[in-house]
Amino acid sequence: MKASIAIISLFLSLSSLTGNTSSIIAGGEDVVVDSAQVITPDTITPLIEQCFTVPTSSEEHMIYAAKLDSVRIDDARKTILIYANDEFSFRLFTAERVNAIYSKFKAVLPDSAEKYDLQVIANGKEISEYIPNYQRSQSDASRMWRNIDYRGKPWVDNISRPFSIARGLYNRHITIWPSHGRYWLNEQEYWGWQRPALFCTTEDMFTLSIVTPFLIPMLENSGAVCYMPRERDWQLEEIIVDNDDPQSGFTATDGLNYWELSSKEGFKDSRNTYYINESPFRYSNREFLYIADTLGIDGVKETKTSDGRGSAFWIETMAGDEQVSTCCWMPHFKKAGDYAVYVTYQSCEKSTERAIYKIVHDGIVTKVSVNQTMGGGTWVYLGTFGFSAGQSAKNAVYLDNATGEKGKILSADAIRFGGGMGNTAREEDGSDGVCSGLPRFLEAARYYCHYSGLPYDVYNTKDGHSDYADDINCRSNALNWLAGGSVYVPDTIGGKVPFELSLAVHSDAGFRRDNDIYGSLVISTLRNDTLGEHFKSGLYRMASSDFADMLQQSICKDMSAALGRTWYRREHLRKNYSETRKPEVPSAILEIMSHQNFSDMLLGHDPNVKFLLARSIYKAILKYIAFQHGSDYVVHPLPVQNFAAILQHNGKVRLSWSPTEDNMEKTATPVGYVVYTKRDGMGYDNGVFVKNAQEYVTDINTDVVYSFKITAVNAGGESFPSEELTVYKSSKETMEALIVNGFTRLSAPGVVNTKDSLGFSLSNDFGVPYMKTPEYCGDQYEYNRDKLSALGRSNTDMQGKFVVGNTFNYPLVHGKALVGLGHVSFSSSSAQAVECNNVSLDPYDMVDLILGLQKDDDESSIRQYKTITPDMRENLSVYLDHGGRLFISGAYLGSDMRTLEDERFMTKKLRSQYVGKLPEDMNGTINGENFTAAFEQEYNQETYAVQHPEMIKPVGEAQVTLNYGSGACAGVACKTGKARTYVMSVPFESIKTDEARVELMGKIVEFLTK
Repeated sequence: MKASIAIISLFLSLSSLTGNTSSIIAGGEDVVVDSAQVITPDTITPLIEQCFTVPTSSEEHMIYAAKLDSVRIDDARKTILIYANDEFSFRLFTAERVNAIYSKFKAVLPDSAEKYDLQVIANGKEISEYIPNYQRSQSDASRMWRNIDYRGKPWVDNISRPFSIARGLYNRHITIWPSHGRYWLNEQEYWGWQRPALFCTTEDMFTLSIVTPFLIPMLENSGAVCYMPRERDWQLEEIIVDNDDPQSGFTATDGLNYWELSSKEGFKDSRNTYYINESPFRYSNREFLYIADTLGIDGVKETKTSDGRGSAFWIETMAGDEQVSTCCWMPHFKKAGDYAVYVTYQSCEKSTERAIYKIVHDGIVTKVSVNQTMGGGTWVYLGTFGFSAGQSAKNAVYLDNATGEKGKILSADAIRFGGGMGNTAREEDGSDGVCSGLPRFLEAARYYCHYSGLPYDVYNTKDGHSDYADDINCRSNALNWLAGGSVYVPDTIGGKVPFELSLAVHSDAGFRRDNDIYGSLVISTLRNDTLGEHFKSGLYRMASSDFADMLQQSICKDMSAALGRTWYRREHLRKNYSETRKPEVPSAILEIMSHQNFSDMLLGHDPNVKFLLARSIYKAILKYIAFQHGSDYVVHPLPVQNFAAILQHNGKVRLSWSPTEDNMEKTATPVGYVVYTKRDGMGYDNGVFVKNAQEYVTDINTDVVYSFKITAVNAGGESFPSEELTVYKSSKETMEALIVNGFTRLSAPGVVNTKDSLGFSLSNDFGVPYMKTPEYCGDQYEYNRDKLSALGRSNTDMQGKFVVGNTFNYPLVHGKALVGLGHVSFSSSSAQAVECNNVSLDPYDMVDLILGLQKDDDESSIRQYKTITPDMRENLSVYLDHGGRLFISGAYLGSDMRTLEDERFMTKKLRSQYVGKLPEDMNGTINGENFTAAFEQEYNQETYAVQHPEMIKPVGEAQVTLNYGSGACAGVACKTGKARTYVMSVPFESIKTDEARVELMGKIVEFLTK
């Protein structure tokens, strides 16, 4: 559902009459002004006070009241000073609004005031200062970086990327974080959340579901280096390979130069849990014996370190690549999956800017260059990669000293794979302490900064007495310490990382009785801890106000246009908050929506809306940074559509797609695409850039499964990826199938919306997250509309658990089952490409239509996801009329096909009919002739759950092929002339084991083709 709604310009209605007496309408009363009146505060204050109201536009939702504080007159300077309360400054100020405010006040003053200069002051500043810099006719240079810019190498750079980013965020360093996270309540002595459990989530869990899977990838796709002072990886496993523990999988090989122990202490994971005064990077009571080494820097004499003290290696770099010295980190993975890769090293005066880590993930090598002159002594994120189970050279990280420069210093220490579980212990009744018991990514920043080796005073700001305050303060402290000594935070000692912007993403409390959208609020702080109005760089702190305004305007404009309804602009609080007061770079807090307001959360739980919100924030950051540096920008494109991967007859595959137009951003036009390929037993490669083309033809080998995904690229960066499609050419081919992916749904949980009840029901429908989500804390139990302050109260039994949604790779699951038959080749296509007739069904011996959890639900998603659209229905009908063979499976194939045309198609073409939902007392199995298989019904880590399977029944000559454990029908097959159909009301990919899927697919193919 999309619409285009322009943001209405803000204005103030003014009325004035000329002559010796003016009559001004204010608050419904006439204010009579004597033009000859003597100017004193006592005489003009009532005039100002009666017309002091500041009207809001229909796009604003304001709570704070603007009031007059006082009026002062400086006769010597001929100035009338009107002081408003701080709340007056919480509005958006444009030049038009400021002019209107002044005109309004001048209109009520007597003629004798004409010789006086009028100034309206709020929050210590004349109100025209609040006009955003980027909306001024002449920019204020004191609020821009001007000649301050970082031009060195990025902290982290994926040099295997097959395209360049010239007008995005390349080499821009940003600190960003979501809400608080699980923290220790010191007085109560237990772990808890900052906010209550409402509408199946808490603020602490909700905002990370926007920041981690959407916002940060968008910024990184635009070239930015993003730091988050909370764990960003959702992987529950954690493997550390460290030079201090050779058994962990670390090896070092000397070449022409030798690895030596550095003088700086390194990481050592010597404990399962850490207390407040302990760190794996720093230990007390250590004894060191220093000597001068051959590198010209301090080294350590002993070759082994004492217990408790971590070490790091370093070595001199080489210009050539012969006789190189290498370190290898080869972890043992208990489980296959995606793992974030973090490295740590030591920085020194002579550190290299080109430490090139070769990350081998499922046999694919990705090179990431790290600038070791900055950020030493903490975990540095390189990227997230897929690794297979076990330990092998196909899943390892390598580092050598062939950097292309002679005489620099390369450092090597531990590497961490995966986010893992929280391991900070807090005291409880004088015992040994207790950990949170949750994944590290759900914990507060205070514990991540602790585990990451940041200095003690960064995260322990209250002497261990208030973890809540520590958590708030450590985020900014971490930024300042890491950025200390950089061009943006000079004159301080720190990590020298050139961070230039900080954003905290929160959600707010509050509800509307009319159940409309609550809207977005932003916060900036005008003065630092010492009431100074400039950053250490000299930049005027009003730059933060400009950033906050741009964020809010971007979100309200984009969301209103996308949703076709008003996304309200709330206040811009210019108040004293730690997260915006302490950072030494421009910063803002974004209260993105209200977690207490149902209409907000109905949108907030929808992954489509999360994407829109994240994209709007990313665009605001991009445009703000470009403005601050006086540079051009380009917004990276939207994901491609109409994707198809079709086998050709000459040992090739043809990939085709179409760009997606962004109606809200004219610069977001692709100039090329990246084709990513995955082969049997390997991960996705680093991609091939295809310039100005919408197809790509490449060679393939027989008996190898290939998967592909596409991204769109321009000078601003790279889009999110397409769905994954798969092809396979069998050397024993007897038939060719087409797999069509019709499962594209993303949605919020099931909605409860009756006269008396309002909220979400996870037990009815988990919804469909993008990939997976940890945002749900438990099912809602308070639905009473009359209890607005308690509405949405929820359980907490799901915290720390994932709900898997749409992973967009189901053609691979179906394809592997076909491969198991040994004689079937197949292509695959998006349903979109079939619906728009880019792909014809007729050439194929069999079509496998994947519907998964596809269904049309106007309440839980802003988009429509019809199981079988009219266009698809028409193409399938023609295919069957031509004698086609169709296999179709989906959880809502019956209940979502309820129109007259739908039911006619079901009965006439698919020869099946919807019966109803299966009763709850089922055992999660389907049975056929000599066949039994279990399918997923409960949320889990691997695939989505089919919570409420549906029953169907055969029509006419059709026959039952599958039954649920209760005996109800789950599968119907029919032969009608040459056409044959096989319909399942359980999605094929939800069957739990590969072996069962191969066995069932064999029976399906045999029925359709024999």
